[in-house]
Amino acid sequence: MKKILGFVLILAVIWAIPPAREKVGTAAIPLLERLGPVGAGLLDPARRMGAKGQTAAIANLLLNERQEGRTLPTP
Repeated sequence: MKKILGFVLILAVIWAIPPAREKVGTAAIPLLERLGPVGAGLLDPARRMGAKGQTAAIANLLLNERQEGRTLPTP
């Protein structure tokens, strides 16, 4: 039980520090991909959040372009 609590505490500290989170996240992706369906289940929420962030960034860029009077790209 102490090992699990220690592991959760370490993960919480890593998650709280953005530079550490990026380093660990980048290193963990290949490991999670090797775990097959279990790893995919763990990666899906992170990928979903990343996709939402990228979509929001693109939407903001398009909105700024439209507000500045520039023509938008065709679909």
